[in-house]
Amino acid sequence: MGGFWLYWLFGALILFGILIIGVIVVWPKDGQPRAQGSARPGNSEKDRARAILDERYARGELTSEEYRQRLMGLTENR
Repeated sequence: MGGFWLYWLFGALILFGILIIGVIVVWPKDGQPRAQGSARPGNSEKDRARAILDERYARGELTSEEYRQRLMGLTENR
């Protein structure tokens, strides 16, 4: 009969450990919920717009002048 309680206790400790590890891994460090698709909480629509602008410039879709103008437009509204 004593073995039954030992197995139950061992199983409960294993489940508790898995729960604690899951909370540590999943819980955000700053207490803010994680947004889908963002690597850090500071990502915003303007950061995404800047990334798209950079990509278009890198592919040659924009001239240097167009890039600077659009970049100024993004940074003025921050």
